Amino acid sequence: MTATQVVFGTDLNQQTFDRVITHLVTQGQRAYDTGCKYRTSSGLKCAVGCLIPDEMYHPEMEHQSVRTLCNGFENVNALMRSLTDNGSLDLLYELQEVHDSSRSWNEDGPGVSRGFWYDAKKLADRFELTMDNVKHLNVYAWEPS
Repeated sequence: MTATQVVFGTDLNQQTFDRVITHLVTQGQRAYDTGCKYRTSSGLKCAVGCLIPDEMYHPEMEHQSVRTLCNGFENVNALMRSLTDNGSLDLLYELQEVHDSSRSWNEDGPGVSRGFWYDAKKLADRFELTMDNVKHLNVYAWEPS
């Protein structure tokens, strides 16, 4: 297997997906100041920011995609690649996209929107993951298909 092949339905991918989705739903709002951030001044964290330990975080990381971030911070690169079975950043990049999308967040208050759940389900399907460990967090009376 080459480093660029995507591995689907793996335990590390599932664990990372579950951890990020749980974080975003529990946090209930996008990590956003003057744009999406890994960390905001008020302590909010984005989909990838919640995976970066405090001792690894540096403000110079802001305003970069996870791929660019990993090119500039070797310790973060090693950590991010350890969170997926094949070291690919694809899952993390797409989780970051779900966080960054305004469609994911309620316009009239805190909380994730129906769009968030649709995008999370689409992402889970693409990576052959399940929603089993996070579906109880969905406050809507439907399951995204």
